[in-house]
Amino acid sequence: MFASVIQIEKFAHRLAVSTGEFLDHHSSPSLYGVVGRKAGTERGYAYSQSLKDSGVTWDAATLDKWIADPGAVIPGNDMSPPYSGIADASVRKQIIAYLKTLAPK
Repeated sequence: MFASVIQIEKFAHRLAVSTGEFLDHHSSPSLYGVVGRKAGTERGYAYSQSLKDSGVTWDAATLDKWIADPGAVIPGNDMSPPYSGIADASVRKQIIAYLKTLAPK
């Protein structure tokens, strides 16, 4: 069972989750295909310089750290604050499992 809707929304508030989806009402880039993507590269989104320069590629381990505390992974990013992270490792694991489903088959 995936994490509660509340926990997923806490992480993915107003994020796009479909291929090529980036609409004006989204405050963040699409999560579609995020696993394996280099941080700061989704076209159409104005990333912080620290995120663009990070050299991070989103794998399960890095996503786990990021979801727990974005500022510890990439200091100076625009995600923290306001996002303070999710401390519960089991919830983070479920979110990452969900993110892995957002990819081409």
